[in-house]
Formats: sequence, structure tokens, C-alpha cells
Amino acid sequence: STMSLRQVKPSDIDLLLGWANDLDMRRNSFSTQLIDYNTHKVWFENKIKSADSLLFIASVGGRAVGQIRFDRDKSSAFIDYFIDSKFRGLGLGSSIIGLGIKMLLKEWQNTCKIKAIVKNSNIASQKALIKNTFKSTKSGESILFEYIVLENSTSAL
Repeated sequence: STMSLRQVKPSDIDLLLGWANDLDMRRNSFSTQLIDYNTHKVWFENKIKSADSLLFIASVGGRAVGQIRFDRDKSSAFIDYFIDSKFRGLGLGSSIIGLGIKMLLKEWQNTCKIKAIVKNSNIASQKALIKNTFKSTKSGESILFEYIVLENSTSAL
């Protein structure tokens, strides 16, 4: 069945903490430490109040399968997403990015560029971004991916 996205609600706090402390998530993250509840609570409450963050939960067939977040800096947005380990390998990463971008452009119409920074070892995320026409520029331990919002970009690529 198809994926849908909804905005994160205050009651999602535990779901997101569980995902944040998933072992693969920590391994693919740039800070590999487990996150304690109080640290998460402060982070979560700031994010859901912030005008510069968008957080969505993805569902398939009524089950929460992952989350995607965008953090804005002027006309650029940084993307961060996670698929529940029970639902990996089904191509959901590609779907959540595609749907997330649609939601992002509805909320923040003037976005020109969407960026993601991915560890070299995180092949699944690299493939999902490339499927969504992100272009990569390699840099050391990690790779920067960029997606240009054509209708908002004054200069040709």
C-alpha cells in the first residue's frame, strides 16, 4: 500500500526516541552515542516549536514506518530521515524522501536547495537520494548530496 506523511505530534516523542536509539541509526549517525530521555525531550520540544524545522511521520497501511525531518537555513533545507529496521529493504527510503520534498515545498515555497550529508558506509541512503535526483559531491568520511529546486533557482545549473 502507499505511503502517507503526517506532521509529528507531541505524542510521538517516545516513538522518535526509540528510532533515534536504533543501533543502525546510531551507526549511520555522526554522533554514535545513545540519547537519554531528557536530552531527547529538550531537542524534541524545540524542534516541534521551531519555524525552521519540519518533522513528519511516514505510515504504510496504518503503521508508522519512519520519519523525515527538514531543518531550514535561509533558502536551503537539510534533510534527515529514518526507516524503522522492520521495514528496511523495501525501497521506503526513496518514497519518504520524495513525499517529504513535496511536503517541504508546500510549507517552505522559497526553498532553492535541499541537502543531505551521508556517511560513505550508508549505501542505502545514498541510493535513495540518487533516485530522487540528488547529486553527490564526495568529501572525506561523508558525502554531501544536493537537490536543486529548479523553479526556485534563478541561475541555470
